[in-house]
Amino acid sequence: MRKKVLREVEARLRQYRGLKKRADPQAAAWCAAIEQTMTEYDDTGEPARVRLLVLRYFEGEKEETVMETICVARNTYYAWKREALMTIAFHAAQSGLFPPEKRKITDSPTKKIAKSGDNRA
Repeated sequence: MRKKVLREVEARLRQYRGLKKRADPQAAAWCAAIEQTMTEYDDTGEPARVRLLVLRYFEGEKEETVMETICVARNTYYAWKREALMTIAFHAAQSGLFPPEKRKITDSPTKKIAKSGDNRA
């Protein structure tokens, strides 16, 4: 599920300029999630993380070019990128863009107790 969410966030980042032009509530919510994340990074004194998002997703630069431009090592780049994607996903989820995952319940703990013959309270 997590990879699916991160891929969705990356797709929305790449579509950001187009989303800004649309008038539907879902596009507005995606833009708000992206902008809120970028504002948080600006407010906490981390403009390099904003630059990472702008270069990679808005301008379509290659990862190597982004790493060179913002002067970070590969591990740092991937850590920052993942953190930014997760932060955007968090804000998107708060806006209802990711509905709760439905899980199939196979057995409840109470059924297991009843099946085992131990009925003590």
